Amino acid sequence: MNNNFSDFAYPWGPTLTSFLEIKPDIEVVKTSLLNLIMYNLSEVPMLPNLGTTVSQSVFDQSDTIMEASIDSTIREAVELYEDRVELVDLQITQNQSAKSVGVQLIVDYLPTNEKNIYIGFSLPRNG
Repeated sequence: MNNNFSDFAYPWGPTLTSFLEIKPDIEVVKTSLLNLIMYNLSEVPMLPNLGTTVSQSVFDQSDTIMEASIDSTIREAVELYEDRVELVDLQITQNQSAKSVGVQLIVDYLPTNEKNIYIGFSLPRNG
């Protein structure tokens, strides 16, 4: 069974027409993963368990416990809610000078059997 996904997907371009451009398959899944990770729990109506605590975790003390917490919450959310991918690797890094936490995911996209797709983003820290 071949499922092709298409939708509006981040990143938006500089013009309205680029915003309305339909993105195929893996770009939609990347946006879906970023949304899943960045949604706070109870933020989505009727789906109180959808999301993670990642955005609140960046306010915790910078240590291995914070990294482990972010790691486990992302792994759990991807396993529960995103069946189009298989999580291959997840790395959490702290950049003290930039006051940010980096998150790098490597996933396999199951519908097309694409391997080692990189998704990365950074979470700013206050203080």
